[in-house]
Amino acid sequence: MGHKPLYRQIADRIREQIARGELKPGDALPTESALQTEFGVSRVTVRQALRQLVEQQILE
Repeated sequence: MGHKPLYRQIADRIREQIARGELKPGDALPTESALQTEFGVSRVTVRQALRQLVEQQILE
């Protein structure tokens, strides 16, 4: 089985931060730029991860 796509890895990391209470309702997420730097990905990849979380109603 292959590796998860990068956008899913980012989405999973944000989900984990929410589950651990590191990110609470109303907290600001890291900026797209910060996520790009942290994961070494393009803005498109970051936006895809965030879009997935919105579609799953994890983020608004």
